Amino acid sequence: MAQNPDQSRLPHIVSGPAVYLSEGDKARAIDLRRLVAGRAPNGIPANFIFTPQENEAYFVGTAIKALNAKWKVIKSGLIVPDHLAQPSAPIDQISVYLTSDEIFGFPVPPSLLVENLRDLTAETVLRTSAAILADYRHPGVARAEVDKKYAAMWFTSPTKERVLNLLREPSRSLVVPQVLYTLICHSMRLSGDSLLPEVSAGNFVVALMVAQQEFGDGPGSGDEHVVTMKPGMLGREMISNQIFNSVIDEAHLLARFARIWLQLSTELEGEPEIEDLEKGYSEIVGVPLRDVLAVGLILFSVAVSGRSMIGPEYFSKLAWDKERLDRALSVFSVELPEFRAAILAERKAEQVSWRFDTFGRFPVVRMWHGGIIVLDIALLLPRVFGWLPIFDIEFAAKASGSREKRKKAERLKQSLRRLSEKYCAEVLDSIAGAGTGQRRVYHDEQLKAAYGNRDGVRIADAAIDYGDSWIVIEATTTQLKRDSVFGISDDSVVDDLVKLVGEVEQVDSSINSIRVNETALTGYPSGAKKKFFPVLVLTEGFPVNPISLTLLREHVDEAGLLQGDDVAPLEVVDIVELEIVESLQREGGPSLIKLLELKQSAELWRCSLRDFILVELKLFPRRPDRIDQLWHGLTDELARRMFGDEVVDQRGF
Repeated sequence: MAQNPDQSRLPHIVSGPAVYLSEGDKARAIDLRRLVAGRAPNGIPANFIFTPQENEAYFVGTAIKALNAKWKVIKSGLIVPDHLAQPSAPIDQISVYLTSDEIFGFPVPPSLLVENLRDLTAETVLRTSAAILADYRHPGVARAEVDKKYAAMWFTSPTKERVLNLLREPSRSLVVPQVLYTLICHSMRLSGDSLLPEVSAGNFVVALMVAQQEFGDGPGSGDEHVVTMKPGMLGREMISNQIFNSVIDEAHLLARFARIWLQLSTELEGEPEIEDLEKGYSEIVGVPLRDVLAVGLILFSVAVSGRSMIGPEYFSKLAWDKERLDRALSVFSVELPEFRAAILAERKAEQVSWRFDTFGRFPVVRMWHGGIIVLDIALLLPRVFGWLPIFDIEFAAKASGSREKRKKAERLKQSLRRLSEKYCAEVLDSIAGAGTGQRRVYHDEQLKAAYGNRDGVRIADAAIDYGDSWIVIEATTTQLKRDSVFGISDDSVVDDLVKLVGEVEQVDSSINSIRVNETALTGYPSGAKKKFFPVLVLTEGFPVNPISLTLLREHVDEAGLLQGDDVAPLEVVDIVELEIVESLQREGGPSLIKLLELKQSAELWRCSLRDFILVELKLFPRRPDRIDQLWHGLTDELARRMFGDEVVDQRGF
């Protein structure tokens, strides 16, 4: 079809004889045509052949896009057009706690902290704090609901209404776990074991509000708000906050412990660097490991129900004698006087708000009357079912004075590192579909066979072949030093980042080897140019946020690693995030490679993979059957160990 003539220069063309119009008639005809037929929309080719775009709506019979508004529910509950809804951003992951001047309209005098804690017993502060933390940590309970509960409980009108209105903003928070820890620390210095006769009890809430007000007070950070190569005060605060408030998935934690400590360590015993962890624990610590696990589990199950004090009568249900129970409890609990002394020594040694080592080592406090207080279930589970039991072995070996036990403890620690990497390899096999008949995951043994005989080549733990791309992975049990966890200095954080750069060197070297000679690994021609996705798996977790991830990537870049337009930015993940991906794929969701590709252009591209999946993509897969079988098997076995088959079958625990 010929192009339409310009009607401002030529007579209007119609079927039949030519018709000539005056200038006025010509203008009116053009206007009429526009009213009836409309202009050709922008982007229509000259030949008028139009291809509609996918997911767009048009007026019937035209190429004109309709106003196809899409709607979205934002955090406040308001339904707005999609283009007005703000996308997920890193700042959305941060909560801000209420201060006393916001709550009362004025700052609470610091002297009220001393005045009220002196008139509260240490047991009262411990029990009240533990009850609040149990509510806060209860599975399935939203933080906002806990805040509303305590706003109604702690305040009267009009303060209650003011606080509830402030809490309507989703990012605001009233109950702050680290402030409760801080209040307990102050209580160990100021509160006695009993009150004098006729002394009125102090006000717990007032003391808490003073502690909350003082917790965030600190010197101005100045230029430290500019974060590059070192975290500065702001970065250190974010790292400490994220570690402290990291979410613990009980099922994943229990399942991983069962697989590594109780299964793999016996299945693989005899392999290089592998020893029986359970046997070694019992020999050096002097307490059967499963006794410790059983007592820890039962205390968790009672405390999570909101019981702030567990009396000695509760344990009368056990078929154990008192000596056996006390031995198991002694591993992770302490009597109040020793707890007080440890807290005071810790606070004197380090004048920082974040030093909570004593809480982590002893999450259970034994009272003089025989009762037991679980300070925080979020401390108890990692203490018993996490990495920390290896320190029981180290401390016991050192205390024994036996050189052989110290050497044995070091071998067990190395075995735990190796077994953690083995567990990571199992998850990667599950993600990549190992056993389907086509190899996609190449572990360190295959990488060493292909490239290990070359000078200067360092081997990663795994590489996954996705055809047109590779994921190259290094798994490590490296953890941040205590000074980094508690935000004491920039130097400690930088040292930890540099240590991680050393792990990235193995990823970089393996990428270079595959890039040069992929056939040596796969046995097939490499074909077109591939894309490489470097991943660092920190099995014990890492606080991934826009500051920490940017700093790590800066140090990696400064070291000259992961260079080239075929290499994606480094990602850092933990085991639970890999298990979330495992769940997604079991339900037909995006693959690991797809998630890594999407994350590069996501709003949360500098946040954790977990935040990207759960917050931005809003995907909530259920746990893999493998995880459920492991943790259910462990809890059933431990319950029977304590109560016997009959009681467990009746759900008596």
